[in-house]
Amino acid sequence: RGINACGVLSTSTVVVTVKPTWPVDPAVLSNPICSGNSVSVIANGGSPYSYTWTPGNTVGTMISVTPTVTTTYTACTSVPGCSTTCAAVTVTVLPVPQLTITPTSFTVCAGTPTTISASGASTYTWMPCSSGCNSSVVSVTSYTDPSTYTVTGTAVNGCTNSAQSVATVITPSNNLTVSSSATICIGNSITLTAAGSPGYTWTPCTTGCNSSTISVSPTVTTTYTVSGLNNCGIVITKTVQVVVTPPYVITATAQPNTICAGSSSTLTATSAGHVTYQWIPLFVNGSPVVVTPTVTTTYTVYSIVPNCGMAQAVVTISVNPVPLTANLNPSSNFVCAGTNATLTANVSPAGTYTYNW
Repeated sequence: RGINACGVLSTSTVVVTVKPTWPVDPAVLSNPICSGNSVSVIANGGSPYSYTWTPGNTVGTMISVTPTVTTTYTACTSVPGCSTTCAAVTVTVLPVPQLTITPTSFTVCAGTPTTISASGASTYTWMPCSSGCNSSVVSVTSYTDPSTYTVTGTAVNGCTNSAQSVATVITPSNNLTVSSSATICIGNSITLTAAGSPGYTWTPCTTGCNSSTISVSPTVTTTYTVSGLNNCGIVITKTVQVVVTPPYVITATAQPNTICAGSSSTLTATSAGHVTYQWIPLFVNGSPVVVTPTVTTTYTVYSIVPNCGMAQAVVTISVNPVPLTANLNPSSNFVCAGTNATLTANVSPAGTYTYNW
């Protein structure tokens, strides 16, 4: 109030605005956290004021942070013309378990068991898994290709971490091959060959039994077995048969084997197998054959044994000549009654004959 120039009392009003200090009161929505996780921190003072967070120099009422170690975050706000108000909150970071998985990768044949182990945690959970899924060691027998096995480990503080083991699955092969079955003649040899394995074992065998090839000379039909390893180290076997052709025994017969000149005889050849026959000196094929030799003759029969050469046999037909003339000569043309006389038969050509009187 005051008196103006005219001595009159006058009044004037002045309004003074006092700006309050704005509360900050930051808070963590989840505390503590595990390393690697994120969490939101919020300043509970509200709008219309903004907040600046350090570290990070991030502006906002609520921010998301991912600290790797325990960290204190400070939120500051100010009213224009007034001092700045700050408050802090600490985010506690717990360490995660440092998992070790063995092996981290492996190659395995389908159906072959594999053991995978983990360490560095308090408890474990395996996926995929069918048995022992909460142990530090798991045995795997069923695979897809590729197969990824994940173990999640939990520390005493409740934090978790994961590790993986990747399997490359090999399908067992059967690449072992062996020579085809064969037929040989007795006394001959043949080479048998195997392929598709890093090593071989032959049975029966006497020499070179661990080679890819062996030479054999069986005397009877024999089945040979070769063993080898496939790409998974599994023993596989193959067999091959060697058929042995026995020696052919040919028998030649003549019926009858003694004839008179001008008569015939039948030659027959027999053997254990089906063969063809050729007669010498007839140069006639087959059996039986009919012959009419004029003199005693030896016949040879030959047979071709498939893949085994030639066999032979002989037979002889004896030919007796037919007498051409016969003369009867008495010792005397005239004799007295009661007196003896000698009769002699002379046959031409000469030979051995029988006589009927």
